[in-house]
Amino acid sequence: MNGNSKPSVLVSEISGNWGGIEAFIENEVAPLQDEFDVYCIAQNDDPAIRARLSIPDDHVLTVPERYGSLAYRRHMKVIYGRGFDIIHLNKNSLVKYLPLTLARKVSPRSRCILHSHNTSPSSKSPLASLHYLIRPFMVRRAHCLLACSQTAASYLFGSYAQDSTIVRNGVDVRRFAFDERKRLEVREAWHIPADATVLINVARLSDQKNQTRLVEMFDEYRTGDPAAFLLLVGEGERRQQIERTVARLGLEPYVKLTGRQRDIGAYYSAADLAVFPSLFEGLPVAFIEAQANGIPVLASDTVTKDADVFGSMCFESLSASDAVWADHIAALSVPGRALDEDARPRAAERMEQAGYDAKNASETLRRIYRRLLAS
Repeated sequence: MNGNSKPSVLVSEISGNWGGIEAFIENEVAPLQDEFDVYCIAQNDDPAIRARLSIPDDHVLTVPERYGSLAYRRHMKVIYGRGFDIIHLNKNSLVKYLPLTLARKVSPRSRCILHSHNTSPSSKSPLASLHYLIRPFMVRRAHCLLACSQTAASYLFGSYAQDSTIVRNGVDVRRFAFDERKRLEVREAWHIPADATVLINVARLSDQKNQTRLVEMFDEYRTGDPAAFLLLVGEGERRQQIERTVARLGLEPYVKLTGRQRDIGAYYSAADLAVFPSLFEGLPVAFIEAQANGIPVLASDTVTKDADVFGSMCFESLSASDAVWADHIAALSVPGRALDEDARPRAAERMEQAGYDAKNASETLRRIYRRLLAS
C-alpha cells in the first residue's frame, strides 16, 4: 500500500463509545502490528478512544461525516483507494452495507472480511428488516466470514453461517483476575462500605444493554438489602435517561455511574455479582471479563449460551418481573462474596485454559490473515 514491507490491514470501526468491537480491535487486532501494518477507521476524533488504542494516532483514520452522505462516500473512497491488502469489517448488522460495497468497488484487490459481533438487529425500527433482505447479496461479496459465536454467525450470515470461522472474543485474562486490594480501593473511592453487596454492569449505556430496567430491578432488590450498591461502568447515549430513573427512584447515593474506566478488572473485583439484562448480545467481552474475575453472572435469557464458558452463568427471562429478578439477584449475591477466598482467584487461570485469552484469539486471527493473503 505505501511501500511498507508489512501487509496492510484496515479494520473498522471505532465508535464514540467503547464496546465489544472496540475491545476486539484493541485486544486482538492491535497486537498483530508486529507483522501487519494496521489502520483503523473511527467515527469521530474522540481523544478518549485514541488513548485506549495502541494503534499509532496517524493510523487512526477519522470519518466523521453522516453515514451514507455524499461526503461520507467520498471520504471512504479516498481511504479505500490506498489499496489495503485486507479490509476487516466488524458489523452488528448489514443495514449499513456501504463499507463493504465501496470496498469491493474501489479496491477490488483487497481481501474483505465480514465479522459478526451481534445476534439480532440493534434497532427495532422497520429499517432493521433491511438486514435480512440484503443479507444473501452482501455476504457473498466478502472473501472471509468470521463471528464471535455460532449464534452471531447465523444472524449475520444466514445460510452461509456454515462457511464462517468462530474467533472468540478474548481478553487479557490476567488483567481481570480477582484482586482483594483493588476491591477495597474501588469501594473506598466510591464510598461503599466493605461489607455492602455490590452489583455491577459493564457496558455501553444504551437501549440494547437495558440499564434503565436494571436500575428498576435494583430498586426492587434493595427492599431486602437496603445497603446495596450498583456500579454502572461505561458511557453512552442513554446516560441522561438512566440518571433520571435513578433520581426518580431516589437511588442517587446507591447507584454509581462511573463513566469509562481503564482498570475494569478492579471494578469487577469490587463487586459481588454482575448483572446483564441485555435485550440481545453476540458474545460480549464483558461476559468473558466477568468470568475471568470469578464473579457470578446473571444475564437475560436472550444472551447466547456460548457466553457461559464454565457452565456456571445464570439466566433469567426479560418477561419476568423485577421482583423475580430481585429474588434471583439475592440468591446469587451472597455466594458471590463467599467466592472471594475460593474460586475467584483461580478464575483467570481457568479462563486462559479455556482458550479465551486474547493472545490465543490474536494468533487465530494472524493465521486467518495469512491465509487470505496467500489465496
